[in-house]
Order: sequence, then C-alpha cells, then structure tokens
Amino acid sequence: MAEAEAEPAAWWCRRCGQPVRLIGPEAAEEGFRRAVHAATGREQGPDTHLAAPIGYEPPLWKDARELAAEYGGVFVIGARFDFLHAEWARVPPGAVVPHYEADDKAGMRHRLDAAIDAHRDRGTAVLAAEADR
Repeated sequence: MAEAEAEPAAWWCRRCGQPVRLIGPEAAEEGFRRAVHAATGREQGPDTHLAAPIGYEPPLWKDARELAAEYGGVFVIGARFDFLHAEWARVPPGAVVPHYEADDKAGMRHRLDAAIDAHRDRGTAVLAAEADR
C-alpha cells in the first residue's frame, strides 16, 4: 500500500467511537501506524483528541449509536466519559438543554422514554391551558 492509501475501516477510535483507518506502509507494526478518522481523514477529532484505534467497536459507543438510531435522531447520544449521555438534538438557540446520563443501554432507554413522556405531557398541558382561554 502506498503512503496516501488507506485500508478499509475495520478499526474504531476508543475515544469517540467513530471508524478509523490505519494508513501508511503495511510493513509497519499496527500499533505504530498512523490512524485517521474515516469520516474526515484527519488524525484529530472535533475535540482535538487523536485517533486511538482498537479492533472492535467500543460497547458503550455502539449502544449510543444504536439508541440514537432507535430514537430517530431526537437525541444526541455519546459515551465520551465511559457512561452514556444524551441531550435533545433540536432546541431553539439560547435554550437550556437538559441532559441525561446512564451506565447502560437499558438505563438510558428508561431515561429517554421518561423525557419524551414528560415533554408530551408538558405539551398537552400547554394546549389545554390555551384552550381554556
């Protein structure tokens, strides 16, 4: 492989859970090959961490990805600090955004379902108050 070529994404960044690619000569030991985030082609992630490749998708990041898909992008979900954290994805500028934390997928699902129920109940209460006017 030439220096500019990259192998298919079979690695993930242990810091951000995103696919990474190892680049550089094949003869180099994998632990010493340069790694870049597959989506951007850059070593650095958005928070300036360097790609840290591992040969499997980090379990909490996998849970975060699956939950985000399950909730249709209503929440931004991550696992940066070794626990799941989520916040509402679409909020008006300047709004205070509640966030939710959990140690595992089931706990986060419970918190997100409760958040959606509370939001739905709050919306119903506002509609009822406007109807009384």
